[in-house]
Amino acid sequence: MAAAERAIALDPNNADGYHGLANVLNLFGERTTEAIELMEKAIRLNPRYPFDFPYTLGFAYSLVGRYEEAIAAQKQALLRNPNWMPSHIDLCLNYRLLWSSQLSHDPQTLDRAFEQAQRAVALQPASPWSRLALSLAYLWKKQYEQASVEAEQVLALNPTDGRISVWLANTLSYLGRPEEALGVVEKALRLNPILLSRILLALGQVYYLAGRTEEAITALKNSLNGSPVDLDAHLLLAAVYSELDRDVEARAAAAEVLRINPKWSLEVWKQRVPYKDPAMLERVFAALRKAGLK
Repeated sequence: MAAAERAIALDPNNADGYHGLANVLNLFGERTTEAIELMEKAIRLNPRYPFDFPYTLGFAYSLVGRYEEAIAAQKQALLRNPNWMPSHIDLCLNYRLLWSSQLSHDPQTLDRAFEQAQRAVALQPASPWSRLALSLAYLWKKQYEQASVEAEQVLALNPTDGRISVWLANTLSYLGRPEEALGVVEKALRLNPILLSRILLALGQVYYLAGRTEEAITALKNSLNGSPVDLDAHLLLAAVYSELDRDVEARAAAAEVLRINPKWSLEVWKQRVPYKDPAMLERVFAALRKAGLK
């Protein structure tokens, strides 16, 4: 960050300097709102900006829960480079987040996520990232067999990126394979001991479903960044605290969910969340209802 800030100081009219600093902030999940401002300035300085400018801007939008703006930015990136796989993957993720956070009630939202995952696989079929995106898309469409097949593809590719491993573990936990998910997480933490907020959220879910409650609480708390993207972390914290009979903390976490999205509904959540095991779904549903969510 210091080197990137020095580059801006040396040439404050160079758009690439602002892009460089925004990339660093995104990478470490730091000062994300500032990353958005930096990219907006970079685009003003260079109206003929390359495709990776809107990609970086879209990534920053996503980190603070501005999913519609993230989608618009990634579409701009693809106008300049239709074969840029990371934008297809980010579009898949942002459509899914719109759906899971109940910010969209358009039934085609998940179809759009699936289409982007398919495009990523078409571009790079041997990429663990593209296969992971397709597994997530199948998962949220509740096509569990296909989600599992794609998860096995990711495992077979033996990814060395800890972020992929945590997302894969999160998928396995939804598929009712919590012990296997823990093994994948242990590998992930060896590869990447420092994880971004959205990865810590996925890690917290794995720990929660495996009964490792204190580790779940730590990961979920560390994932919070004070933006709307915190909704899922507060939701899981409400469930964890509820199961531990820490009712005051459970209700406080539930209140945060409703502060972020006052229209959030437990019944809608139950219809959308992709737990393969009905008993696991009922377990989490009961914990959230006990925390005061409706």
